[in-house]
Amino acid sequence: MLYVLYKNSGVYSGRALRKELEKLYNGPVRGGFPGRFQNLLRKRQIPELVVNLGTTDEFGYEGDTLNSQDMVRAASNKRQARITFQETEVPAPTLFLRASHISKGALPVIGRTSYHHKGRGFWFCKTPRDLQRAADRGATHFLEFIPNKREYRVRLHQIKLPRAPIQRENC
Repeated sequence: MLYVLYKNSGVYSGRALRKELEKLYNGPVRGGFPGRFQNLLRKRQIPELVVNLGTTDEFGYEGDTLNSQDMVRAASNKRQARITFQETEVPAPTLFLRASHISKGALPVIGRTSYHHKGRGFWFCKTPRDLQRAADRGATHFLEFIPNKREYRVRLHQIKLPRAPIQRENC
């Protein structure tokens, strides 16, 4: 059994991932919140692999986990993640760590907090005054503004799925 572990903020992604893994694995994939997962463990229904989609809770599982709680914690610090992108040359919008480092020619930019989600901790800064206001209200870093109507995210994981049952066709 595979299990996709998620919290409220990841429910749609978690369900979509379960659906895709069911196709790849040719079998059922279970999933849900940490409480549901712990109920499975109490019933001795132990998964071969847990795919953690963003929970930092300890969930009492010693087996193979893709995306450990420590990895989720590290990725949740958006400022540090952006610094890592810059250091490793991952293509991303230009990062500014201080409002004072942003020239008028670099405006507009987006001010962000280190930990944010669902559009919170977000300031659109068109002027030096906007920059200062965002910094005063908690912006820890700023990103080049790229006008766009859609947002795309890519998650890459290399996983080795447990062997799926062989589906044989009638010959």
